[in-house]
Order: sequence, then C-alpha cells, then structure tokens
Amino acid sequence: MRILGIALLFFSFVSFADCMQDIDGQVRCGKGMCERDEYGHVFCAKTLEGGAMRNQDGQVVCGVGQCVQTLDGDVLCSAEKNGGAAADLEGEVKCSGGCIKATNAQCDNRLGQ
Repeated sequence: MRILGIALLFFSFVSFADCMQDIDGQVRCGKGMCERDEYGHVFCAKTLEGGAMRNQDGQVVCGVGQCVQTLDGDVLCSAEKNGGAAADLEGEVKCSGGCIKATNAQCDNRLGQ
C-alpha cells in the first residue's frame, strides 16, 4: 500500500507530452501540455514538464512548470521544470520554486504532426 501511495504521488507530478486537434483538423503534438486558443489554434509548452493554459483574453500562455489561473485572470506557473502549482482556498497561488507569470513566448506554435 505504501509503494502504491508513493507511485501515485510521483506520477501526479510527472507531465507528459500532449497532442491536440487544431481548427483545421490536424493533430498537433508538443513537448509539454497543449491548449487551444479562442480561435482553435494549438499551442504547447516548449518543455516536457511545461504547462499551457488559456488566459482571460483567450490567448494561450505557457510556463516551465504546472500553471494555475489566479482570481484576477492571470496565469502563474511554477518556476521549476515539473514543478507544481495550486491555489489555496483564498485563491492565492503557490508554486514550487516560486511562481512566474506565464507568457505566449514560452509556448511553441510551430508543431509537427
């Protein structure tokens, strides 16, 4: 039972490459997590451990670790590769290694099929 718990904890922090269908019906795969923008274009994090999320403006922004949207609509991500991020009950975001604001520049939109 203890080994199962440790394995679940480990895999809850591991991110895998992602694939997603874009507006043209093409499947796009990236190194990290992928997300569609408001127009259906696919953007993925540039790193295997990276997060991707659509912000309040409909633009996909990415980071090197997991990402969370704040109550104000900003997207913050862990500053560490494969780092976790979560919001507490008051909406304050906590990130392993500190939080950084996600940007579109940290996303890859030139994705292979």
